[in-house]
Amino acid sequence: MKKEKLILGIDPGKMGAMAVITKDDVLAYKFPKDLKDLYIMVKMHVGKYKVQDITVLIEHVHSFPTDSRPSAFSFGRNLGHWEGVLSSFELDIDTVPPRTWQDYYDIPIIKNKHERKHWLKNKAMELFPDIKITLANCDALLIANYAKEKMKGSKNG
Repeated sequence: MKKEKLILGIDPGKMGAMAVITKDDVLAYKFPKDLKDLYIMVKMHVGKYKVQDITVLIEHVHSFPTDSRPSAFSFGRNLGHWEGVLSSFELDIDTVPPRTWQDYYDIPIIKNKHERKHWLKNKAMELFPDIKITLANCDALLIANYAKEKMKGSKNG
């Protein structure tokens, strides 16, 4: 099994983020407003590693019938920005449904989005007490940690 050196966990929503986990560090960045800034943010991390040493896990998202047309369009556009920038570095992109990574943390089924986000934020604060956790970056951090833990499990199992 190959040894990963860089893990990117991505919540592609408009208020989402990218989390970076290395052997020595954990960082999180809000989704930038400008596409050029997104490219620069990714480049400053992936440029230090060989492509085969990078794992990218992005939340597999979709719009809902209750979403407004502009909201659904914006959601898809953000995902496309992430996919385009990550592909420009020739990175393999794996996806994970929200329920899959959330089940890993035993999140109770919370229908109220506001309450669910606060539960996720608290979980991220528990796992990463040394970094600033926000509602914007908590999902990305948990997705990156999920990728890291799943890699550990596949090496041992």
